[in-house]
Amino acid sequence: MVLQNLAFLSTAANLPMPNAMKSNPSPSQGHYRWITEFPGCSTWTSKLAVSCLFGIGAYLLLLCTPWIPGGDDGWRHVKFAHRLATEGRAALADPWHLQYFWPKPIDGWFGYHLLLAPLTVAFGMITGTKILTSAVCAGIAYVLLALFEKSQVTWKLGWVFVATFGSGIVLYRALFCRPFLFSILLVLTATLFTLRRSGWGIFAVSIIHALCYSIVFLVALPVFVSLLFRRDRRSAVLAGSCLLGLCIGAALNPYFPENLHFYGVQTIAPITVGTTNDLDVGGELEPLSIWWIVSSFPVMVLYVSASIRLFWMRRRGIPGSDALLLFTMATLTLLVSLRMARMFDYFIPLALVFAAAVLSDWLVARANDAKYIAFFAFFFCSLNAFTTWRQVIVAPTPMKFKGISDYLLRQPSPSLIFNTHWGVYHFLYYLNSRDQYIVGIDPTFMYLMDAGRYWLWRHISNDEPVTCDQPFCKAVSKSISAAITEDFHAGYVIVDRAKNPHLDAYLGSSPVFKEVYRDSLTSLFVAERHP
Repeated sequence: MVLQNLAFLSTAANLPMPNAMKSNPSPSQGHYRWITEFPGCSTWTSKLAVSCLFGIGAYLLLLCTPWIPGGDDGWRHVKFAHRLATEGRAALADPWHLQYFWPKPIDGWFGYHLLLAPLTVAFGMITGTKILTSAVCAGIAYVLLALFEKSQVTWKLGWVFVATFGSGIVLYRALFCRPFLFSILLVLTATLFTLRRSGWGIFAVSIIHALCYSIVFLVALPVFVSLLFRRDRRSAVLAGSCLLGLCIGAALNPYFPENLHFYGVQTIAPITVGTTNDLDVGGELEPLSIWWIVSSFPVMVLYVSASIRLFWMRRRGIPGSDALLLFTMATLTLLVSLRMARMFDYFIPLALVFAAAVLSDWLVARANDAKYIAFFAFFFCSLNAFTTWRQVIVAPTPMKFKGISDYLLRQPSPSLIFNTHWGVYHFLYYLNSRDQYIVGIDPTFMYLMDAGRYWLWRHISNDEPVTCDQPFCKAVSKSISAAITEDFHAGYVIVDRAKNPHLDAYLGSSPVFKEVYRDSLTSLFVAERHP
C-alpha cells in the first residue's frame, strides 16, 4: 500500500518512481504494459522501421492523386529543381522567369532544390517530389520518437500518431511538397540537439536550414529559448554554434549576399506590407482562422491540458526545465500564427512534444481513464485522415493551362506573358519555364518593386473596366490595353474566362489584341500593336 501511494505521488509530481515500485507495477500499469513497453521505439533500428511506415503511409496518400496536392508552390519548386539538374546555368541565371519578383536572380530554397534535383531526373518531377516529401515525413516521425525518448515519454507511437493526424489542415499542408515541411523537420531536430546539448548537431542542422529555407532564424528558436532560461556556458556554446552554422549556410547559397536581403524581406514584408495594404496574398500569410483550430481539436486539448499541468508543477517547485523550453517554443509559434497562419504548421508538432513530456506520466497513472481519451483522439485523428484523403483526390490539375502553354512553346521566341492571377503562375511555370510572367510566388514582391504597376495589374485581375496606378480609380484611370502594352510591355495575355469575363469581352473587341487560342476554360490574346 505504501509503495502504491509513493507511485501515485511520484507520477503526479513528475518525479522518478522508487526502484522498488518499478519492479512491482500496479495492476492497471501491468494490464497496459504491452502498450507502455511497445518495442517499436526502443532502439534506433526500431525507430527507423516505425518512421519508414509513416513515410510509406505519406507516399500512399500522395499516390491518391496523379498531381501534387494543394495546387500550390510545390509545382514551381519541383520544376526549378528539374531545371537545376538539366539546365543548371540557365536555371541559376533566371530561376523563376518573373518580371516583378526581385531585382536580381535569387533562390532562398537552394539547398532543398539540390536535394530534389536528382530525384526529378531519376523518377520524374511529380514522383520525385512525392518521394522526397514522404522521406521528410518519415524523418519527422523518427525525430519525434527520439524527442519522446529523450523526455521519457510512454506510449510513443500513440503520440506520434496524434502529432501526424491531430490537425487536419496541417496534415493536408504537409502533402504540398514544399520546403517548409523540411524546415519543420530541421526545427524539430534542432530541438532534439538542444535537449541533448549537442553543439556539433546544432551547428550541422543550422547550416542545412540556412541553405534550404528562407526563414533561416526558425532553427535558432530552441537554442535561444534554452539560452534564455538556462544562461549557462553550455547554452552559450550552443547559441554560438547555431549562429556560426547559419552564417555558413547562408554564405553557401550561390546568391550570397543578395540572399540575406531577400531573407529579411521575405520574412517580414508579407505580414507588414502585404496584409496591411490589402494586397492579394496567400491565405497562409493571413491571420489564423478559427477553422485551423477546429481541425486541430485533439492537439489543442492536449496543449491546454499540458499548460495547466505545467503551471501546477511550477507552483509546487517541481523541476521541469525541458518542459518549460518546449512550452515556450510551442506558445511562441502559436502566438505568431495568430498573425501569420503558416506558423501553425510548426506549432502542432512542438505542442505535441510538449504535451507528451508533461502529460505522459499522468496518463500512465490513470491508464483505465486514458483509454477513453485515446479513443476520442483516435476518432478525431481518423476523421482528419479521411478529410485529408478527400482533399488529396481532388487536387487541382495544371492541365487547365496545358493548351495555352503548348501554343506558347511553339512560338519561335520567348515572350512576356501577362497572367491575370498570380496564383496560377506555378502551373504556368511548371508547364512552360521558357517564357516570362508578370507576377507570381507572392504579389507582395511586385508591390515592393513597383507599387504603381501592382495596382495596374490588380484592377485588371479584379476584372474592373478600367485600371490605374492607385488602390482606387476615381479621377484618374487608364485603359486596360494601354496598361498591358505600354506599362508592362506584355506580348500575350492569359484570361481565365470564369474569373475575368469582362476582360475576355474587352480584349476580344479591342483592335489592339487578337485571340490566338481558346479552349473550354481559357483564352490567349496576343498584342498586335500599341493603342
